[in-house]
Amino acid sequence: MLKNLVDQKTLGFTIVLICLFTALFNVGYSKIANAFSHGPLKEDKKETVEQQDYWDEGKQLWNVEAFKNDDDKSKASQGLEKATIFVAGDSTASIYEAEKYPRTGWAQVFEDFFYDNIKVDDMAVSGRSSRSFVDEGYFDKMAQKIKKGDYLFIQFGHNDQKNDERYTDPFTTYRGYLTKYIDLARSKGATPVLLTSIQRLGYSTSGKIVDTHGDYLVAVRMLGKKLNVPVLDMAKRTEELYNKLGFEKAKRLYMILEPGEYKNYPNGRDDTTHLTEQGAYTVSYLVTEAIRETDLSLLKNSLKDIKK
Repeated sequence: MLKNLVDQKTLGFTIVLICLFTALFNVGYSKIANAFSHGPLKEDKKETVEQQDYWDEGKQLWNVEAFKNDDDKSKASQGLEKATIFVAGDSTASIYEAEKYPRTGWAQVFEDFFYDNIKVDDMAVSGRSSRSFVDEGYFDKMAQKIKKGDYLFIQFGHNDQKNDERYTDPFTTYRGYLTKYIDLARSKGATPVLLTSIQRLGYSTSGKIVDTHGDYLVAVRMLGKKLNVPVLDMAKRTEELYNKLGFEKAKRLYMILEPGEYKNYPNGRDDTTHLTEQGAYTVSYLVTEAIRETDLSLLKNSLKDIKK
């Protein structure tokens, strides 16, 4: 009887082993068959942000999703002072609601590039010039918020060219209004920073960007030099990038949309002035690159180590 009990246990153990090996064989066979029918097996691996580039298209266009999903960007900003960057500008920098997506101002996403000690208060308003921003009370609202140690980024020009009540002359009233912003920042103990306008996406027959800002760019550069204010030359930086990309790639940065491409624009869009979300991130990145070449030490030290 004891022998029969041992034989039954042995038989049971043997059956378990047979089932186990059969299951393993089936799994292995399935994978081998898959390799022949679908090509080499690829190891199942969760793609991490470290494996992604922040730029695609040959590292020339901003990869928004890789940047957004990178949780490692938010490391602590220990030992760094806190400050707010105020942005006074127009529609190329302003905030847009979801109903206008993918239209996005570059300053709308600017804070994403800094550690948590730096906040961005994007006060840019669509359609405003350096004059109308003051005339309509936005300047005074901003003046109530700026404090010592903050920064004021000043970028106008697109609407200063308009032949209406917003117009300013590049070398007289435009410079005069920009000086008003600079004086405000300094009176509050804040640091003013001038930015030239980003380029519109218009190409010549030779495939180069056509500058539409002219003397407004010259005026900003001259004023910065005269008043010892840092100038972030975004006209130059965007022109260089767009020339390198060419229209077919660069159009992804602007509101040049096909009909049905976005639900908010069922008829499409042909807008060579305003940025898409990818364009906003790209221009914001160019702004950070310009900051790295200045003496704005707190901002430089507070920039996340974004790899491209």
